[in-house]
Amino acid sequence: MNVGGIGVTGSSAANELAHASDCVLAVGTRLQDFTTGSNTLFKQAGLVAINANPFDALKQDAVAVEADARPALEALSEALGDWRALPQWTTRAHRLANEWRETVAHVTNTPVADGLLPHEADVIGAVQRSDDDSPAEDIVVCAAGTLPADLQKLWRTSEPGGYHVEYGYSCMGYEVAGGLGVKLARPEREVIVIVGDGSYLMMNSELATSVMLGAKLIVVLLDNRGFGYINRLQQACGGAPFNNLIGDCRQGGARCAGDRFRDACEIAWRVVGACVGHRRAAIRDEACACGGSKLSDFDRHRSLATDRGRRMVVGSRRTGDFGPRGGGRCS
Repeated sequence: MNVGGIGVTGSSAANELAHASDCVLAVGTRLQDFTTGSNTLFKQAGLVAINANPFDALKQDAVAVEADARPALEALSEALGDWRALPQWTTRAHRLANEWRETVAHVTNTPVADGLLPHEADVIGAVQRSDDDSPAEDIVVCAAGTLPADLQKLWRTSEPGGYHVEYGYSCMGYEVAGGLGVKLARPEREVIVIVGDGSYLMMNSELATSVMLGAKLIVVLLDNRGFGYINRLQQACGGAPFNNLIGDCRQGGARCAGDRFRDACEIAWRVVGACVGHRRAAIRDEACACGGSKLSDFDRHRSLATDRGRRMVVGSRRTGDFGPRGGGRCS
């Protein structure tokens, strides 16, 4: 009966239940602003906080249980005995959970209209639709920007470890390097790194390391031509746009445009340009051999490969060989 994440980046189902609850059990959480809605989401409820860190366990006047999660939950379950929530509460939770699943299915499966660029929800849906076993086999890796919030809401996983997102500190640049570490730890799983072009620029060099190690990654690059999230925060705080987007940078957009798609080819990676509307074949089963082959743009009419748009750069699921393919470049 998982109803999703809670708080600013959470689901409507979880937030409605939290707002109506009498008691909230917080396990291993720092109870920061995103989680608690700046202490407005469940301030009416009694709070029991299980945490190994006493600083976090004492927050918001909680009944603090300083302990590891497993033994604390086992002891609490034993103390509760046969106690159960009211049937009406359980029924309500099931209803809200089903409604949220329907919402997720809708926003991740609605076709993108011709001439429009996809939202992050469209990209997440396209990635997961590209393989029927995605919830069980894929591990998504992300860290910064608006993606963690959307992934928390929309990424579907049925196995432990299928959601690896470092957004405690919004560590830009973590994604590719972190994805490599995840692949080394779980080589049997498909590791899908979803990253914005701003974070990609900070630490894309670990793609070369992944090639050297033979550790295949699938990288989905969303290119909005700069640090889009930081640009929005800058303006929300009353500032004018300044040097976050390529279009308004000091040097001018034409001089700083760059091409991250070609960058990936330069280190002899297999990549494929994919649009959201083209599913399995585009995202996982087709590849560009970077030793002289031409990059494929599927469904060019709705392609993401535009100067102003978002582009997906994706490794092939079919082929594990991401090594050099001769001396040529993608054209």
